[in-house]
Amino acid sequence: MGLCNCTQGIFQGKLAVADSAATIIINDKREVLILQRGQTAPWMPLKWGLPGGGIDAGETAEAAAIRETQEEVDLTPQDISHFSDMEYEKGHLVSFFTAVRYTGTLRLAPDPKLGFPEHSEFAWITKDQLGSYEFVPTVEKVLRQAFDRIQ
Repeated sequence: MGLCNCTQGIFQGKLAVADSAATIIINDKREVLILQRGQTAPWMPLKWGLPGGGIDAGETAEAAAIRETQEEVDLTPQDISHFSDMEYEKGHLVSFFTAVRYTGTLRLAPDPKLGFPEHSEFAWITKDQLGSYEFVPTVEKVLRQAFDRIQ
């Protein structure tokens, strides 16, 4: 993982450091952006998640959330706020951030290493639609909490 200026928390009695970050992008209709992982994704193919990924060495969780959002969907979150940290696998934390302002044009951007987008689809959803999607761990839970705050 490398050293990073990451969010820390106590989980199951142990100090844990976030190794991933994700952005909950909220539009003017109070919908959130979700992404479907590609069929060939090495972790949880075809599951739905948020723009996000690993925190690079020397990078803050906030910077990783912004970078990953730019890389995956060509949007740049503005004025993001830390929302929550959750364990997505034993010993692994993800830091979630929210953004209600963003710039750019939404598209599934090609990964420079792969030559094609990491994700196969995107959708803007409401709280009532959460049960219609199969999410990677913790995403449905954090989205329910986010919707409770924005509704």
